[in-house]
Parts: sequence; C-alpha cells; structure tokens
Amino acid sequence: MKLMSLNCPNCNGLVKQVGEGKFHCENCGTSFLADYDWDDVEYERVKSESEFRKQQINMQQMGMAAAQRRQKQANKAKTIAIAIVVSFFILITIPVAIGSIYMRQVREQAYAS
Repeated sequence: MKLMSLNCPNCNGLVKQVGEGKFHCENCGTSFLADYDWDDVEYERVKSESEFRKQQINMQQMGMAAAQRRQKQANKAKTIAIAIVVSFFILITIPVAIGSIYMRQVREQAYAS
C-alpha cells in the first residue's frame, strides 16, 4: 500500500485514517482510498492463509486436548471398575477361605474324637 502524502492533495489539510485503507481530510472533507497493488494483494492472501492455518492448528490442539480428557476419564472409569471387581473378589474370597479353614478344623476335630 502506498500513501504518497499525509496531506490532502486538494487543500493540503491533514489526512486521517478512518478505516483500513480509508482516509479522510479534516479540512475539506475529501475521502480517499489507499492504492493497493499486486504485492499488497499477495501479502493479504498470505496473511489470511497464515491466520487460517493458525486457527486450524489451534482447533487441532483443542481437539487433542479434548481427546486426552476423554481418555483420562475412560482410564479413571476402568480403574474404578477394576478396584470394585478386586474388592468384591477379596470380600468373597476371604470369608470363603476362612469358612473352609474353619470347616476343615471342625471335621478334623470330629474325626479325631
């Protein structure tokens, strides 16, 4: 983008930027548009592609973070399920083992008598 002068070519007044590529003379009220050339067009294209790529990468990272959170939740659920199964196994196995030991002692005492 080329801006040849910051003064109005009509009245030599002060020119202010009022938008992207838009300028306005405060003295005579004339409005101007910036002169874009092919280099400026190419720069804008590359800039927009770069911003688009950044957004894609950001979305991929957010997706990966969400996948990691889901995986952690799944692993936590598996760990809880395994803990419950082991607890039930222990709660069932210990009384059965103690009962069988007790019954063996009772049989041995009855046999010995």
